[in-house]
Amino acid sequence: GTLYGRIIYQKAPIVMRQLETMIGEAAMREGLQEYLKEFSFGNAVWDDLIEILDKKSEVDLKQWSAAWVKEPGTPELRSKVAEASRNNLLTIEQTRKTPDGKFWTQQVDVKVVANHEVVFSKRVMIEGKQTQIELPADIGDYDFCLANGSELGYGFFRLDEKSKTYLLNHVHEIKDDVTRGAAWLALYESLIRDEIEAEPFLMSLRRGLENETEPLNRQSILGQLGTVYWKFLSTDQRQVHAGQIEKSLWDWIDAKKPGQESVKQDAKSAYYKALLRIASTEETVKRLYEIWETESDVNGLPLAEPDFVTLAYELAIRMPDQSDAILKKQLERLKNEDRKKRFAFVAPALSPKQDVRDKFFETLKEASSRRPERWALDGLNYLHHPLRAESSEKYILPSLELLEEIQTTGDIFFPKRSLVSTLGGHRSASAANIVKKFLAERPNYSNRLKNKILQAADLLLKVGK
Repeated sequence: GTLYGRIIYQKAPIVMRQLETMIGEAAMREGLQEYLKEFSFGNAVWDDLIEILDKKSEVDLKQWSAAWVKEPGTPELRSKVAEASRNNLLTIEQTRKTPDGKFWTQQVDVKVVANHEVVFSKRVMIEGKQTQIELPADIGDYDFCLANGSELGYGFFRLDEKSKTYLLNHVHEIKDDVTRGAAWLALYESLIRDEIEAEPFLMSLRRGLENETEPLNRQSILGQLGTVYWKFLSTDQRQVHAGQIEKSLWDWIDAKKPGQESVKQDAKSAYYKALLRIASTEETVKRLYEIWETESDVNGLPLAEPDFVTLAYELAIRMPDQSDAILKKQLERLKNEDRKKRFAFVAPALSPKQDVRDKFFETLKEASSRRPERWALDGLNYLHHPLRAESSEKYILPSLELLEEIQTTGDIFFPKRSLVSTLGGHRSASAANIVKKFLAERPNYSNRLKNKILQAADLLLKVGK
């Protein structure tokens, strides 16, 4: 996830969490009970809840709600530790206002780390342009500070230079799991905001991959690794790093290093899926092909029929000379009739022949050919696979031109999902320019659909400059 993509599904729970922390758990519970009682079997809106809770809080919840719920955009903040005459002060400054000219109010867990351990942690209310936090006089030198040291804060928290430099080299050494997870997120946000370069961050991820054992942090690292690999690295850069990244993943799967002997199945599955996503070297593709051909497990990790289908798809992309044979054999192996139909639907999108892929895309212009929609999404994902991005770029404009029709004929979620599948494999400036030109030429285009395009194209527009 990117900032645009996280707004709808992550802002809502963060808003409710912020509300609870500001007024307290007991007051929140009482307010919700009062709200449900007063409006049971009736109609109510968000403002009705705020009206009730505002009476139980010292914070101006109406102003807070206006900024968080009714105004677009996200907070942007930066932090800096400066040594005053006697005390160390941490200053958190908001560098962006709401369209109405106000600042966001929120609570954050501020953390300062020295010698890889948290030496200062405090929940702080951020209000107005600047918030200053007095640090203990004996805190001494610090490794880094996080204005958002947990899952509580929302927005872009810009790292100071000292923290950024330290985290790029030592994030994997942080002892506290939550703080380490927050630091990984801070670095990732720095990447997509052009605050750090892709290759140094990739090296951080590689070190994290070698050492991380906490499941949620591991999943975050693996997700970021795949995104950085395909979105932020050039073809030449991928070739430089692919071998070492794949080796690290195979080491976990094969449990070759001390401390890896008891890798659980869910962890091994996560490493395997990450490997399958980025597989590039001849050695890895050959080993994956042998697993598929012999229908073997992955060093003790069993694969079911759907797993072999996905493996066949990925191999077909990476082994074009054997693509048709792989797809034919996999189809013959399938026992489930519905899975056979789905496989036959998607197979043309995997063809090494451009004219076959062209015909597949043409069929998707008919609403009846986009059903079941989950099959169509599978096809679009592989049609626009990063390894096929150059040849599939020509499908972007007609896909955007179809969006209004898709909106009227498809499931409520299909327009956004089809855009993600169409744009997700691209990183070039020419692909980004297609999106920019499409929107520029349509000043009266539906805001609803424009926002869906911008959300789906968020990373593309950042990297395709």
